[in-house]
Amino acid sequence: MCLQAHYRSELEFTWENLVAALTRLKRILGQIEKLKSPDHIRRVDDDDSLRKNFKPRFNKAISDDLNTADALVVLEDMLRAKKAEPDNKLSLTREFDQVLGLNLLNLTRSGLRVVPASASINPDDIEAKLTERQKAKAEKDFATADAIRDELTAHGIELMDGDPLRWEWRISI
Repeated sequence: MCLQAHYRSELEFTWENLVAALTRLKRILGQIEKLKSPDHIRRVDDDDSLRKNFKPRFNKAISDDLNTADALVVLEDMLRAKKAEPDNKLSLTREFDQVLGLNLLNLTRSGLRVVPASASINPDDIEAKLTERQKAKAEKDFATADAIRDELTAHGIELMDGDPLRWEWRISI
């Protein structure tokens, strides 16, 4: 959240802004997780255009009175670049992260989940139910999939379907 604003400007803390920053971080981590996936298409890419295009932009942002807000935009643009080899993106992410200090290559989206002490179900049980639900949906057993969703909802679990890596979830507070 702090990196999204210039260090000299006033930072407005609200829960909504904190959730928005967490969502942005999870989106970045989702892109990085895709790059790390063994299923990701690897290309031979000797062209260093990724570095030539994005490193100067990143350096310019950081050199502009430590403009981390713009530097984050450059990072996101680089991660979305279509014609770039995943290992090159990961290497450049590592370089950018040495400046940003977010530890992006070691964080996971699931590691950012906040589970209240009052939760009536633990993350391992949630993951098991999600696996069961995913299998039911693959077998077109939508009644079972809906029943599992309802069961999770009763425990205060909010599912966000459509995540290409795996369904995301959070516990409603």
